[in-house]
Amino acid sequence: MSIIAVAVAVVLLVWFQRALYRRFWSRKLDMTLSFSSGRAFEGETLTLDEALANSKPLPLPWVTSKFQLSRHIHFLDESAVNKTADTGEHMETGNGNDTPREAQYQTPSVHNQNDLFSIGPYQRITRRHRIYCAKRGFYRIRNMDLVCSDILVLDRQVKRLDCGAELTVYPRLLDFKATDILFRRVYGEIEIKRFTNPDPFAFRGIREYGSGDDFRSINFKATAKTGRLMVNMNNATASQTLMILLNVQPYGVWYDSDVLEEGIRIAASAADRFIAMGLPVGILSNGLDVSAETPVSVLPGGGSGHFYTILTQLARMAVSADCAAFSTTLKELRSQEYVYLLISTYAEDDLTSAFQNMLDAGLSAHWIIPVPPGAAAGVDATAHVTHWPMP
Repeated sequence: MSIIAVAVAVVLLVWFQRALYRRFWSRKLDMTLSFSSGRAFEGETLTLDEALANSKPLPLPWVTSKFQLSRHIHFLDESAVNKTADTGEHMETGNGNDTPREAQYQTPSVHNQNDLFSIGPYQRITRRHRIYCAKRGFYRIRNMDLVCSDILVLDRQVKRLDCGAELTVYPRLLDFKATDILFRRVYGEIEIKRFTNPDPFAFRGIREYGSGDDFRSINFKATAKTGRLMVNMNNATASQTLMILLNVQPYGVWYDSDVLEEGIRIAASAADRFIAMGLPVGILSNGLDVSAETPVSVLPGGGSGHFYTILTQLARMAVSADCAAFSTTLKELRSQEYVYLLISTYAEDDLTSAFQNMLDAGLSAHWIIPVPPGAAAGVDATAHVTHWPMP
């Protein structure tokens, strides 16, 4: 009789704990995901924090968090767990490799992160992951799942939580010394533009008329006084505007995203260099914003805030093999006030013809062609075309 009673008691206890967890496990249980910073550059290391809070007297011995993150965000081979409870705090730290490129990390197509927690009553646990930003982009964790089991792991319950953790990874800026000669050639175009476009509002003096002077610069008052034809002299325009033209069309039969990504890094580095020199910089591309699905376009401007606007647009730009032909965009450019910097590996006849038409129309333009190792550029280097050998 006692054996039967014990068996009945065990069954009742199992049923009770199962019913208890099924009803109350998700109450006052919350989890948040957050990046240590909402923005970073390619090659930088951040942390991703999972914060689980159980604000009820029921302990939860088996709680698993599940979420997905892009394969371009690598989870480094280390662990650091911060636990904060009502009784105090303690820290457990892993091996702590400080060199991201030497660390062991996971690179599946989409990273599925699963973490097991055991949390007591009125306890909060924060688990910290070191992550490596391998590629520029806009990354978002929209939601996550919490999976809980009772003590005996007889039942599994799932709760979906909205997350909204976002990370913007900017393109890596290229080494200053490596790009110095490259951008000096572009700056030469700007200098030529400055001295061939005098500023009518920057008066410098009066001199006698010479062959080739514009009749509109004749100073009639000074001519009447001296009896000789006199003209006004003006200073060069104080600054010019650089418009970066970024073409992400693939060149040739094979689609090589590494070459296109190098072009994006050149565009970011050019914006950094010339904004620092005080020049207004804008950007125009046939790459699409991942959310708005419209071509990336930033009007010219200056200052650090404008620079980060450009970086954000470049980070959010989607690169695909079926983007619009950029030659159409080049044919629509008419402004003489801009110096155009074309960045394109694609060099088919339609684009080369459109670029030559820009030069023939008197527009100031320079073309940078990223060239991968062992490959040949589709256009020969000239005074207006520069090859950028990729490492």
